[in-house]
Amino acid sequence: MLTYHSQLFDVRGIYDELRDSNGRFSNIFQSSREYFVGANVHFDAVKIQGAYTHYSAPDSPAGVADTADHYWLGATYNFQPRWAVTAGGYYVKVGDGTGDTAHDPSGHAMMYVLGTTYNLSKRTFVYGTVGYVRNSSNANFSLQASPRDSTSNTSPLVGESQTGAYVGMLHQF
Repeated sequence: MLTYHSQLFDVRGIYDELRDSNGRFSNIFQSSREYFVGANVHFDAVKIQGAYTHYSAPDSPAGVADTADHYWLGATYNFQPRWAVTAGGYYVKVGDGTGDTAHDPSGHAMMYVLGTTYNLSKRTFVYGTVGYVRNSSNANFSLQASPRDSTSNTSPLVGESQTGAYVGMLHQF
């Protein structure tokens, strides 16, 4: 990972790889090479964030999608030191290929999120987020990250959308 930080902006580049039990890159979202570049730009109470990630799994079985690209752009506005609102859009596109129980087929999805945090004290804050994901006809990306082969998969049906929300409180001891 390489990072540059200044008062105006931050830039980060990451190379990461995760191999399967055989030491291969056989699944774009579970055992692949990942190239990431992201940036934050700060303007007083506003922070603009954007990133791009490329996933590559050259050892995937023949005919199965072996690349994916993920883009996102967002902004955070601090209304006051205690309260911030964040909005973002995320786009993922899986390369050409079919899918099976362990591999995503070619497809794409767009996700939109809106969230807020409010600091009750230096160690406690409340938060809430609402999100919506719209899948293409072959995709079933979820608002919640879950393995494709999981028995408790939270993904919507292929080609369907999903809406979700959560609220909570975090206290640091």
